[in-house]
Amino acid sequence: MFCIFYLYLSVMVSPYHTDYKYCVCMVSIMCREASRASLTANPLELETIFEDPLRLYPHEPVSSASKQHELQIQLLLCALQHRRAGLARLHAPLPVLLPARPSGRQRVRRGRGLWVPHLLRVVLGPCAARPPAAPSPPRPSVSGSSGGAICTNEKAAMQHLNDRLASYLETPLQLILEDLRKKVFDATVDNARLVLQIDNARLAADDFRVKFESELAIRQSVEADIVGLRKLIDDTNMGRLNLESEIEALREELIFLKKNHDNEVMVLRNQIAESGVQVDVDAPKGQDLSQIMEEIRAKYEKMALKNQQELKTWHETQMSEVQVQVSQNTEALQGAHSEVNELRRQLQTLEIELESQKTMKGALEGTLRDTELRYNMEMEKYNNIILQLEAELTQLRLNIQQQTQEYESLLNIKMKLEAEIATYRRLLDGGDLKFQDAVVDQRTVKTKVMTVTETLVDGKVVSSSRETRESKS
Repeated sequence: MFCIFYLYLSVMVSPYHTDYKYCVCMVSIMCREASRASLTANPLELETIFEDPLRLYPHEPVSSASKQHELQIQLLLCALQHRRAGLARLHAPLPVLLPARPSGRQRVRRGRGLWVPHLLRVVLGPCAARPPAAPSPPRPSVSGSSGGAICTNEKAAMQHLNDRLASYLETPLQLILEDLRKKVFDATVDNARLVLQIDNARLAADDFRVKFESELAIRQSVEADIVGLRKLIDDTNMGRLNLESEIEALREELIFLKKNHDNEVMVLRNQIAESGVQVDVDAPKGQDLSQIMEEIRAKYEKMALKNQQELKTWHETQMSEVQVQVSQNTEALQGAHSEVNELRRQLQTLEIELESQKTMKGALEGTLRDTELRYNMEMEKYNNIILQLEAELTQLRLNIQQQTQEYESLLNIKMKLEAEIATYRRLLDGGDLKFQDAVVDQRTVKTKVMTVTETLVDGKVVSSSRETRESKS
């Protein structure tokens, strides 16, 4: 039964797998599944394993025919050796199955996390039974009762091995699933972080755009204020210059007035000094001279004070008049400055218009030159074409005339040849040859060329001449 089981497994598995070690591992796993199904007495599960051997690993490629046969032979040998060694190891103790770490070359391909030698040792290794009640010598054959105990022990050992192997298979699968879940979680977190960064970048870009627009508006307003302040500074400088010139004029006038005042004071003092006081002796002798001097001094002081007040009044009057004149002159100067500025603006506008007109004139002159050049080039081209056509026409006329002459000469030669051929025929026929009959009237071709020459002045014919030339052929 075991041989038929392994043969069937080899036939079912070999058409689907190319790797030898992996196929052995696959057959071992199927043996475990078949043993478990046979122990549980479930024929449907056993039939499912036989009909669908790739239900655990359905993604393996199909092998070639040579590897299929080689795999079948190896599986048959493995099944026979297992059957022969199973009977000898029935009473051996159950070994401790520890998962020893194999080398890299012994690992099962496709990343299953299983070790081929260990898996073969687990599935195809010694199947131990419970120790017998009393030791007995080994016998080549067993009886029915001992066979039932051995079968029971074998089933229990296989069930234990199947459970341990299932636990070994579940561990790497759980690790792989945990790794995949971790990768999915990390990818989700990265995606969320990237989305958050994109949103933050978009919001930052919007903020920067708003700030840029506000700063641009502020900059434009500041530039407009700067332009207005520059105009105000220019006006202030002009007013300052005007006031400085007025101050200088007033200072000069004040100096002049001071000089005039000093001169007038000096003149008055000189007049006072030159005017003498005559005292008559007729005055009583008891008169006080100091009192007289005091009266004279008081009189002259009153006169000086009066003159000073009059001078001060005159000076204030002159100053008010000068201030009025200065204010009037300032207003007139401001009006003149504004008029000058307006004239300057008009001059700049006219200069700009003049430059634009000059530019337009230059462009139009360039266009005119280009047009004239293009027109002259086209005229030269058309004149060349006309000259070429006239030359071709003259050559064509000459060719026609030459061809006409050649045609006429060929026609004469043809007629002469026809006459000679007719003469030769008559000679060949034996007829009498008469020289007069062979004479053929020759045709004479006359060519007459008339040349008309006309002289035109302002579209009118002034003189004309004709020349006629004849030629025979």
